[in-house]
Amino acid sequence: MDTASTPSASQPQTDRFLVGILVGVVVLLAAAGLSLLVLRQPPPQLPADSPGGTIQRFYSALEQRNYSQAYDLLSDRMEHKPTRDSFTRYVADQYTYGTQAARASIDSAQIDGATATVTVRVTYYYGGGPPLLGSNEYTSTETFTLAQEAGAWRITALPPRYQAPS
Repeated sequence: MDTASTPSASQPQTDRFLVGILVGVVVLLAAAGLSLLVLRQPPPQLPADSPGGTIQRFYSALEQRNYSQAYDLLSDRMEHKPTRDSFTRYVADQYTYGTQAARASIDSAQIDGATATVTVRVTYYYGGGPPLLGSNEYTSTETFTLAQEAGAWRITALPPRYQAPS
């Protein structure tokens, strides 16, 4: 009996097992990469003349740190409307200290004549842990009220996060 042929008989099984593991790892990494691409795609742009479109543009302006543009979406009829400078300073401070990434998506937009309520779900991502080992995120809900002014929707009430203390 040739003893040299015995180890080579078990060798192909080991190679297939390792190849199977490597293929599985590659498939998992590809799936993770694809899911990240899908999750990071921006939501479709809503019409600018809709309540949801106004709120999308508000968040977009904040994300781009264009606080003056975000301020322009506030209604002149807003109760306790801050000055442009106080709004800009306050929101800039909020975004400086809260540097984690966030994704906002509109949950609902209820229109009642010339007023509307838009509810937004904001998911905050923090930490640098691997995505396969658990979620480093939390979600909150923010509600805006809007009114039509001269054919455009403007924000009449902000969520507490954007209200500068008096």
